[in-house]
Amino acid sequence: ELKQAGFNAIRWFNPTPDALAICEQENMLVFVQFWVDQNGDFTDPRFHTETIARLRDVVRRTRSCSTLAGYLVMNEPFLHTASSAAEVDATMSLLGELREMVRKEAPGIYVSFVSWPSLACMDYSAWDFVCFNVYTWSPVMTTDLGMGYRPFIEQLKSALSCGKPLIVMEYGLSVGPYDVNGHGYGGNSEEQQAVQSVAMLRDILAAGAAGAA
Repeated sequence: ELKQAGFNAIRWFNPTPDALAICEQENMLVFVQFWVDQNGDFTDPRFHTETIARLRDVVRRTRSCSTLAGYLVMNEPFLHTASSAAEVDATMSLLGELREMVRKEAPGIYVSFVSWPSLACMDYSAWDFVCFNVYTWSPVMTTDLGMGYRPFIEQLKSALSCGKPLIVMEYGLSVGPYDVNGHGYGGNSEEQQAVQSVAMLRDILAAGAAGAA
C-alpha cells in the first residue's frame, strides 16, 4: 500500500528481518532509526558502552539489506536544555562514537542523526546527510509569526547542510483534540491534516530538501 501511494522509502525503528525482506522485495529504501534515551546520562562511560553495543547489534542484523538507505543514530537529542558545554560535549561525543562504529561495521552506508529546530545552530559537517524534524507549529520561528515554514527549511538547506542532502524526517499536522500551544499543535480536522501535510511537503521540496518522511 505504501508503494501504491507513491512512497519509495521508510524510516523504521528496529526493523525485523522479515520487514527488511519485504522492503527489498518492494524496492523500498529503509532508514534504520536507532533509539537513544534523550534523558540518559551521556557522561556515564557505561551508558556509552551499552548504547554502542546495542547499535552494533542492530547494524549487524540489518547491514546486509540491499535497500538500506542509511542509519540514524539518535532522534532529537535534548541539547537545547543542556546546562553546560560539558553536557553538550558528552552527548556529541557519544553520537560521534556511534557514527564511527557504524562506518566501521557497515562501510559505505550513510549515517546521520535526526535533529530539530532547537539545534539549528550546530555544526553538521561530520555527518553524511542532515536530518531534521520540522513542523509548522513549533518552535515559533517555523510559524507564520516567525520566518515561516519554507523559509526556515531554506535556511537549514543553505546554512547547515554543508552541500549534503537535507531530509525532513518528520512533518505533518496534528489532529489531536486541542491546540496545545496556540500554533496548530492539535485541534485540526483530518481534512486540514490532508491538505496542509501536502502543502508542507511541497514547501520541503521547493526549499531544496532531498526528501521527507
